[in-house]
Amino acid sequence: MNALQERFRRRRTGRMSMVLAAGCLVVALALAACGSDSKDSKSSGGGGGGSKAAINIGNISALTGPILLPFGAQGAKAYFDALNKAGGINGRKVNYIVADDKTDPTAASQQARKLVQQSNVVGFAGGVSLVDCTVNGKFYQQQKVANVMGGASDPTCFTNPMISPVNTGVLTGVTAGLYYMGKTLGQVPSCTLNNNIPTINDAYGGAISRYEQLTGQKVGFQTHAVTPNSNLTTLMLQVKKANCKSLVATFSGAQVPALVKAIKQVGWKGGLLLGGASYVASTPKSLGADGEGVYTTSELFPFTSNDPILDPVKKDLKADNVELTGLTEAGWLSAKIMADTLKTIKGDITKASVLAALQKLTSYDTSGLTAQPYAFGPGNAHNPNQAIWPVVIKNGDWDPAATKFSTLPSS
Repeated sequence: MNALQERFRRRRTGRMSMVLAAGCLVVALALAACGSDSKDSKSSGGGGGGSKAAINIGNISALTGPILLPFGAQGAKAYFDALNKAGGINGRKVNYIVADDKTDPTAASQQARKLVQQSNVVGFAGGVSLVDCTVNGKFYQQQKVANVMGGASDPTCFTNPMISPVNTGVLTGVTAGLYYMGKTLGQVPSCTLNNNIPTINDAYGGAISRYEQLTGQKVGFQTHAVTPNSNLTTLMLQVKKANCKSLVATFSGAQVPALVKAIKQVGWKGGLLLGGASYVASTPKSLGADGEGVYTTSELFPFTSNDPILDPVKKDLKADNVELTGLTEAGWLSAKIMADTLKTIKGDITKASVLAALQKLTSYDTSGLTAQPYAFGPGNAHNPNQAIWPVVIKNGDWDPAATKFSTLPSS
């Protein structure tokens, strides 16, 4: 185990909020620069012809601070490590430089500028941050540097021509969760409880309106102001009063058992679906018997599955001693997308050539890891992942609640 992996292992706390929002997905996945290669200053992001200089790829994630989100970086690094061992990209190694934004806007800004202007990264991959898009979005546009993000939650991550996340995102996750519980399972009306997250609050309404427009069903009760100090019993009484048959709650961590306790106290009998940030191995155990039948969502193919689809991911993560989670899977996929794109470039590999290649990428086969092909493309907004895979607690563990992804209709 190398120093970076050991640092990640010590700091892993399971507070996977990609999602943060959603307390959701992936909800969550930001940080003091650490690189997979300490010699990055001697590497070149570009270079063509006979050059064998390393190709610098950046990542901004939360490695320290109040919220730890190293998972996407772990997954991406595992992929790049395996790629380098196999010879790299046309004989050139990938120098993966991971920077810590500490979930702090000032640190995020400093790290982005350092990576682009000093380390000469040709693109970003695998990042999971709650502040990167908002703080650095305009800078990425000015510098014309592309970001294949691993885990995004902030709406600005999905409305920037330079950023295309591989995950569903909190807002699409809310729409898809309501759609699955209401339209697919027929548990209507639905209610929703959402965490108070400044960068997302104003956009929750649009996610709910989208569900209502798609189904013709009205959400019975909604609030986007839930905090750790909120009285969940009072909120569940309002859900019960609205006669809601299902509830989508963008909760994670300690909020989840507190919500389940409140549901039991008020005697509500509807179906509960938690946001993607709750899809972690520890959730079923934390809920015990009261967790039976509780749903959550996976933004990619469920990582708790034993399906061979996950074998390539598991192989690389195991080689780096990295735990398989929803966000390490997303980080791995984002790195693969970036690497496969780099392989298509003829001539110099630069910010400009990487961006041009990604703008041509409109249908990338993820081999079943997502419902739809990944796309970067030339557009001004990117949210290619429009699906969730519902999973449910059964016999004290996560079990697929469906045999395929639940995909939102295009209109």
